[in-house]
Amino acid sequence: MKEIIRQIIDASPEKMISYAEYMEQALYHPEEGYYIKERQKIGKEGDFYTSSNVSDVYGKLIGKWFAKHSRKLGLPPSVCEVGAGNGRFARAFIQGWNELNDERLTYSIIEASPYHRKLQEAELKGLEEVKILYASTFADTGMKQGLIFSNELFDAFPVHVVEKSEGIVREVFVGLDYGCLKEIMVPVKDERIISFFKGPRT
Repeated sequence: MKEIIRQIIDASPEKMISYAEYMEQALYHPEEGYYIKERQKIGKEGDFYTSSNVSDVYGKLIGKWFAKHSRKLGLPPSVCEVGAGNGRFARAFIQGWNELNDERLTYSIIEASPYHRKLQEAELKGLEEVKILYASTFADTGMKQGLIFSNELFDAFPVHVVEKSEGIVREVFVGLDYGCLKEIMVPVKDERIISFFKGPRT
């Protein structure tokens, strides 16, 4: 992956890329991205745990809550999980729902990783009482109302990194220093970031 990023940096006009682009490549490169590669990431043999993979209690609890309150809230039996990992939360949620509500649930999963989608399909296999949909974007789900859920999603978003010191706002870029990746601080030029720091007009 480092070599791919080096090539991208070397091909860029300014010989550096934003931290957001660096994260995008490191996490979602179509062949070598962390979330795309075929290897276990969650659990004892992986790199991290999430609450939904320690116990099914969390997923069942949320499922039961929605089963009890969806009608009161005027919401259809429709759920969308963004980034469903190995599918364990989804299975626990569905079990919790089925214990308290006999309406047929539609459970949509937005997943960027083909590897994780295979794990989800295996985990949810046989749950014929639920309509399970897979999508690449929220728009693809066709969902208008319902419950949208994600667990530890925002730390997987590519982000711009900025720092303000001595009254100057600088952005972190990634460049090369004798072949090694190096952070480079550059005064912000991106108008979106500049307008964000200026705040809304009154």
